[in-house]
Order: sequence, then C-alpha cells, then structure tokens
Amino acid sequence: MSHSKKKFLSKIQTNITNPDELWDNFANQKREVNLKDYNRGFFLNDDSEMIMGFLYIHEGKPLLIPEPDLSILYFTFIEKSIDHIVGLRNQILELAGNQIKDSKISENIASLFYNFFQLSSNFVINLFISLEAFNNSLIPNDYTYINKKRKKYNREGIQRSIKFEEKLKRVIPQLFKKSFVVDFNKKFELLREMKTLRDDVIHTKNFNTDFYASYKEMFTKYIDFDFKNALAYTKEYMNFYKPNHIEKCDCGND
Repeated sequence: MSHSKKKFLSKIQTNITNPDELWDNFANQKREVNLKDYNRGFFLNDDSEMIMGFLYIHEGKPLLIPEPDLSILYFTFIEKSIDHIVGLRNQILELAGNQIKDSKISENIASLFYNFFQLSSNFVINLFISLEAFNNSLIPNDYTYINKKRKKYNREGIQRSIKFEEKLKRVIPQLFKKSFVVDFNKKFELLREMKTLRDDVIHTKNFNTDFYASYKEMFTKYIDFDFKNALAYTKEYMNFYKPNHIEKCDCGND
C-alpha cells in the first residue's frame, strides 16, 4: 500500500551546493564547543535541505540524530497496519459465523482475536498520540489561552492541563480562526470515539459483577470501530490546520 512521507523538525531549504567544502571549513576551526549550550545541530541532505537533529553522547562522543516530527512518526507507523487489522477482523467474523462446535475453528478465532486486539489497540493509542502531538506543536511559545472561567494558560499549561476535546473545540480554532469540529462535526465524533477507545485501554477497568473479569464492552467497541476512517479523518484534521502536513510519499516503495 502507499504510505505517507516521513518528515523531520525544522527543515530549511539552503543554496549550499558543495557540502564537503562546508564541512572542511568547519573542521578546520579549532574551538571548543559547550555541548550543554549547543545540544542541537543540523544535517544537510542531498536536496540541500538542513534538518534539525539532537545530540546524544555515546562513549564520550557527541552523535547527531535526526529529530522526527512526532505527529508524522506515529501516523506513518500505524498506517502500515490498517489493512492487516481490517483483514483480521473480517477473518474473525467469517470464522465465527461458520463455527459449529469445531474446536479447531475456535482455536483459530482465539489466535486471530489476540492478534487483532494487540494491533488495533496499538493503532488507536498511537493515532491518538499522533493527533495530540500535532495539536501541541501548533501552540506558539508566547500564546495565552483563556478558558470559559477566565483562567489563563500559557503554552506549557495548555499542554499539561487542557483536555483533548477542549483543545479541538476551543484552543486550536482560536489560533487559526476556523474550526474542524464545526465544519466536520461527524468526522470529529469519530475522533472523539477514538479517544474513548484509547482511554478504555490505557485506564482498563472491570465493572463486571460476576466472579470472572470480562471486558466484553471494550472488545465489542474495537470490533465495531471504523479504523480506516479514523486514519483518514486524522489526516484531514492535520491538513485542515497545516496544509500538506501529511503527504503521500513519492519514493515508489510500498
């Protein structure tokens, strides 16, 4: 299947045509660098683009590692599994429909459902993280948000204290003077449902009154969930506020 383009933080287009010469000039400058003050650096790729990286000290030596955009990192990770998840669900339902006291079929369903729930819960958690990381990345350093009770929040306060739904309904629309929630309310409802499914797993609770623990309601929600549209609507949400944030990769590889 096609996939989305990987992106990194602070990509800057330059007119550098000879990176080797640039490196030689830098290497000849004999000066000490305080890594505590300069804990980031830039890569220069073949397209003359500079990409931000962070320094990691390994065996006393500073290594520069490219810093990916987290919202895209998580999105591209889970989009690979969407067809597998939907396929597993279809197999489970088809086998369950043909189940006539056949132990082998029951064993197959059990194995398939293990795989389905592991992949689908991982999908929901990471898609939610992708969306949350995107929202937080949109908040300017000097921005102050005032909630309905007139309480003020700076950038850090918004990220730590403002709930997911309030960010989607109030914080981000105030910044961009437009609202995905208002313009595409039905799509927003699916994103809210995704958040509920994520909470069901992260904060797993058992309210069954019988002796045996049962998570039937949670499992049922996952079987019923619209995974493909959740992925599509998350992409639409991001591109609504930041055009072309999620783009199809043109590398030619599946």
